[in-house]
Amino acid sequence: MRTAPSKFRLPAFVVLVFLFSAYPAEAQQPCVHYISSTLHGHAPAASTSAVMAPFTIACNGSFSGNLKSLSRVRLRLQLERLTPGGTWETVDTGYITYSGAPGTYRYSIKNDDARGSDWVMDFRAPSHKK
Repeated sequence: MRTAPSKFRLPAFVVLVFLFSAYPAEAQQPCVHYISSTLHGHAPAASTSAVMAPFTIACNGSFSGNLKSLSRVRLRLQLERLTPGGTWETVDTGYITYSGAPGTYRYSIKNDDARGSDWVMDFRAPSHKK
C-alpha cells in the first residue's frame, strides 16, 4: 500500500534550535576564575581607545565595569566582542553588566567631546588564569 507524501515540514530554524539545545557544547560551562582591577588613563579628544588588550574566554561569564571621568567631559565605557568577521561589536555600554558566551572581548572608552579627559575605571571580567 502506498501512502501520500506528507505536506507537513518543520522550518529549518526549528530543527536547528532543537539540535543545539539537545546537545550543549562543552564550552558552555560557567567561568570560575575572574580578574578585577582599577585602571587609570587618558581619553584623547574625539576618539575610541582600547583600555586593555583583547582577552579570550572559553566559558560563560559575567562582565562588569564602571568609568569615571576626572573632568566634565562625558566618556562612555564599552564592552566589545570580536565577531567572526574580525570586527568589534559593542555588546554593552555605560555601566557594564553583561553575561557573555565564549569569545574574545575588550573594554574600550569612547570620547565624543572636543576635549580629552583623564579617567578611572573599575572592572571585573572572566579569566582563564587560576
